[in-house]
Amino acid sequence: MNLDFKVLKNIAFLFGFISFAWIVYDFLKNYETANKFYLRGNKEFINKNFKNAIYFYNQAINEDPNNLYHLEGKARSHTKLGQYKEAEMIFIKIIDKDKDFIPAIINIGILYDIMGNHQKALVYYNLALEKKVKATSGMSWLKRFLNNIHFDPSNIKSRKLYLEKQLMLPKEKQKLKNMELDIKQPDFQM
Repeated sequence: MNLDFKVLKNIAFLFGFISFAWIVYDFLKNYETANKFYLRGNKEFINKNFKNAIYFYNQAINEDPNNLYHLEGKARSHTKLGQYKEAEMIFIKIIDKDKDFIPAIINIGILYDIMGNHQKALVYYNLALEKKVKATSGMSWLKRFLNNIHFDPSNIKSRKLYLEKQLMLPKEKQKLKNMELDIKQPDFQM
């Protein structure tokens, strides 16, 4: 079969146009269904306005009380405000509803790590790693580039290995928190 260049070029152009049209259609369709309060909550969270983020996540929860992402955003905000018990209750509620909801599993592990309950943190880190999802490997180079992050933040696997290593040491030699690294961990939504 001998196809000339113009036919192949036209076929490639047609496929490119169809793909572009599909992307625009999908964006417009999903833009209308996206919860504006949730998106605003995420924006406030990224800007470290955690009280405002909770307000907008609550508005999103009022509109869609079964959406686990809305609850998870609220729990992350409580964590950042040091309201650990509130965050823990929300994360547990989410995990009770969906045992495979990775953002809550990862973030409750982080919460327990912050609270100093490293054994519980390891349980949730291991659970997240067993699921073998992309979120456990940390932020991709592209997301770091788009968010102007110039370093490779820690991820669940590296934190788990670090904790396990430290917990094997005698108590007086353990260094379970590394403030230099922990302070660099960026805030980003899942």
